[in-house]
Amino acid sequence: GRQAIAYHNYYMRHWRNNIRGSRKPLKDICRTSIEENEIENISFQVGVYLSAIFYTGTPFDLEDTVMEEYFEIRQQFELPENWNIIAPYNALMKLKGENSGLIKRKYTDTKAIQYDLFFQMVVSVFMNDMEKAEKLNEKIFMKPGGCWGSYRLFMEGLIATHYARSTNGRSKLTYQKKASKFIEILRTWTKVGMHNSAHMANILKGRKYQHKFIITTVPVNTVITQSKLL
Repeated sequence: GRQAIAYHNYYMRHWRNNIRGSRKPLKDICRTSIEENEIENISFQVGVYLSAIFYTGTPFDLEDTVMEEYFEIRQQFELPENWNIIAPYNALMKLKGENSGLIKRKYTDTKAIQYDLFFQMVVSVFMNDMEKAEKLNEKIFMKPGGCWGSYRLFMEGLIATHYARSTNGRSKLTYQKKASKFIEILRTWTKVGMHNSAHMANILKGRKYQHKFIITTVPVNTVITQSKLL
């Protein structure tokens, strides 16, 4: 059913296929679940959909209707605000320079706390606040689930390559070693078929030695760019 499709796209698809292909089926199941008032699974499905948007860095504005429809059904059935939606949605809106309107709760569940810290760290990386990003990353002791495992490695790699180029002496060597480790892991995953890791490894390799690789935030989308690479 629709829930199985959501689980497949969140936990499995990214290992073998380009995750951009997840957007359409996830959008379709979200809208169908909303139309049929399937309130038991809709929060997870919308959370997975947001993850696919965030992970691929594709434009978000054209898909706002999905969130509008979700907010309507959540209000109609008085559904609680779910952390797997709040964290990525707040991050997306912050990177667009907007306020999401979703209030982050004081979580007691460890997984929810870690998920929220992870997206705070991601936002800090894209805002080029590497000091804050590194501090947040140190608080994350639980491996992110689903497609976020490789993405966290990439974020850690961006932090490491930043300091590998901006520090000296032992600190520089330490961060170079960290960056090399992340690159090697991503390359290994690429060799076994996780193609989404290939461009991550290439970007980190370039950032480790050069200064022309940049992280940039644009109004409708947050992307990592390097000429003729993506």
